[in-house]
Amino acid sequence: MATASDLMAVAGREVGYSRYADPEQGTKYGRWYAELTGSPWFGTTGVPYCMMFVSWCLAQVKTGCVGTPSAACSPSMRAARAAGKLKHIEAGSFGDVVYFDWSRGGYTSNNADHVGFIRWVDTVNRLAYTREGNVSGCVKDCVRDFADIVGCVTPDYEEDEVTNEDIQKIAKAVIAAQIDYKNGADDSPHKASLGSRVGYIDYITHTIIRKLDEILAALRK
Repeated sequence: MATASDLMAVAGREVGYSRYADPEQGTKYGRWYAELTGSPWFGTTGVPYCMMFVSWCLAQVKTGCVGTPSAACSPSMRAARAAGKLKHIEAGSFGDVVYFDWSRGGYTSNNADHVGFIRWVDTVNRLAYTREGNVSGCVKDCVRDFADIVGCVTPDYEEDEVTNEDIQKIAKAVIAAQIDYKNGADDSPHKASLGSRVGYIDYITHTIIRKLDEILAALRK
């Protein structure tokens, strides 16, 4: 069993994978699932792989999660709900599995069209920063509106040395730095290159989000 940071490090190394650049039939996640289940069809070209990507990442760190391994989002999500493990997105945390419903049925939806992992939940702006497989054929980091989310579930992680409290401390420090900058305390040259303080704040925020896995890994050392 592993920590959320271990899992997200594995998922992070997959960012940039493209099914279209894969020299073999299907996807690496589909071929793995086909071997796991003895069903060759999952390894063929054209099979959606978002749920298999999630299952593959969990398998790499030998961590279980209700509803996995699976190749289908809806049955996986329903299994989490039936087990009492499906949480509202507002309660989501780093490394959680998150389910999407493009028809925006919300938490009570019985359907999930897509799945990924949570990197960060912004409850103020109601956005989830995620890592997902099969986004235009690729593994990508995305930003999703809460309205597109059914809910999330926490895998069977070991307790991470980096806690949610640590992450909150980082967030508060970042916010404090942004406020200082907005008030003129920071004379960084980035200000001019980006054209405005607001632009610089946005740049710093998104840089930190992109580097969150590395920040967490550094804290654990």
